[in-house]
Amino acid sequence: MLAQQRIDCFLTCERCALPLTLPNASLCADCQQSTPVFSSCTAATVYNPLVGRLVNGLKHHRELFQAPILSDLLYTSLLRRSLASTRDAGIAAPIDLLLPVPLHPQRLRERGFNQALEIAKPLALRLRIPLERFACVRTQSTSSQQGLARAARTANMRGVFRCDQSVQQKCVAIIDDVMTTGSTVDAVAHAVLLAGASSCEVWCVARTAEPGAAPLRIKATRCEHKTAL
Repeated sequence: MLAQQRIDCFLTCERCALPLTLPNASLCADCQQSTPVFSSCTAATVYNPLVGRLVNGLKHHRELFQAPILSDLLYTSLLRRSLASTRDAGIAAPIDLLLPVPLHPQRLRERGFNQALEIAKPLALRLRIPLERFACVRTQSTSSQQGLARAARTANMRGVFRCDQSVQQKCVAIIDDVMTTGSTVDAVAHAVLLAGASSCEVWCVARTAEPGAAPLRIKATRCEHKTAL
């Protein structure tokens, strides 16, 4: 099932990786209207029930053993991206540090861990890229983003994150579990760039499609050629 939902088997927005429904589009409608501050998004899969169960088990049932599984999905996707673009065993673009999306201290105390950090840990080891867990902090506790439209999510996230100067002149990859509208990671990216980072992209395990949409698949032969290891 996961192989069928690989993000690189779908036509996606070049900026935010949203699965597209129109064959000649390169950007989604949201990115055409308001460009995110992050430069690109790499996702492993389109959000699906199986990944949903893994993420839910990690976040809400303390199943920390799910984190390396999710991290491996993301690592494999990054490797495929690199092989497709450079035929080299490294990642496609130089990244100086990994930055997991931070939780508010209150949420961190309630949950006991940050799921984005748990996903980022094995990824940092495999890629040999420094992991920066303290550079960015969440200064405000916001209401749940679940079920909110993009405009509401964006308003909910204004000024929520603050980043220190340890990211200055660095190429940063923000790590998250699931990207829905992108408002959270865009708010983190804004804080990172405001602190002086050279560039900022997003790496996430899953990217949600628009509700009720039928994303366009790339033809099977093209997908296999594009992503074969």
